[in-house]
Amino acid sequence: MGLTFATKLPMKFSKCRFQGLALALLLNSSIPHALALGKEPPSPSQQSSFAPRANSIALEVLGRGILYSLNFNHAFAERFSGGFGLSYFSIPLKAGHSASIYLVPIYGNYYLLEGAHRPYVSLGATFALGVGGIETRDGETTVQPPLSAIAPHLSAGYEYRSSGGFLFRLAPYLYLMSDRTVFTGGISFGFSF
Repeated sequence: MGLTFATKLPMKFSKCRFQGLALALLLNSSIPHALALGKEPPSPSQQSSFAPRANSIALEVLGRGILYSLNFNHAFAERFSGGFGLSYFSIPLKAGHSASIYLVPIYGNYYLLEGAHRPYVSLGATFALGVGGIETRDGETTVQPPLSAIAPHLSAGYEYRSSGGFLFRLAPYLYLMSDRTVFTGGISFGFSF
């Protein structure tokens, strides 16, 4: 018993649907690359180093953390990143006491160029918390309550990020405090991953 017209039609339609799907997948994967402004897809050597290494950890001497800071940075886009850091130091006071200072810089960077060598501008603030201070007046010693402060800062700097992961930054900082403006600089060494 042979196939009738009613049974041949769904088979032909199913075969056409499969061929159409295969053609659509083929065109979908090749046309955008061929038509993208008339350019070939970028070779691996031309591709940006941004995507595989969006995070970095760096030790900054001076700079945002006054004496030093350990900073974590994340690139949200090719030209924009944000990060935060942590710094701690102790200040010796009279009578064997000391005050502890914790600093947390938070910042955003905008890169003016793409690639390994990039100038950038930065805006952020360093949050400070001081604990354990003492005050001596008229022979009486009292423990001071924790003190806190916020110091906004601006910067324009240079970053080098190698394809192997090495990171170097050099930047001057301008702190805009309520009673004065302070100019300082920082140098960072780290790695991106």
